[in-house]
Amino acid sequence: MDICPFTNNYAGDDSNMVNAKEQSRVPNTTGIVLHRAFLYDLFVWLVSLGRERAYRERALDLARLRPGEAVLDIGCGTGSLAIAAKRRVGAAGRVH
Repeated sequence: MDICPFTNNYAGDDSNMVNAKEQSRVPNTTGIVLHRAFLYDLFVWLVSLGRERAYRERALDLARLRPGEAVLDIGCGTGSLAIAAKRRVGAAGRVH
């Protein structure tokens, strides 16, 4: 049976509920991309035939970001999109 990553419980098993203190514990994890960021960026550059920056800017165009807005970037590569988004939302905006 799979363990639910949010509660450290078995998914769907209410009989094994844990208290709030146990739920707040963060499991130890390692990210493959975080340890190989340069290789990831190189791979994306190669696959996009050097047009990764244009794709990133187009994605931001489609998002229609405005100065002062907030952006949440979860698991979207090495952060290059978040950096470009911060330029769009400016000093008054936030990128998490």
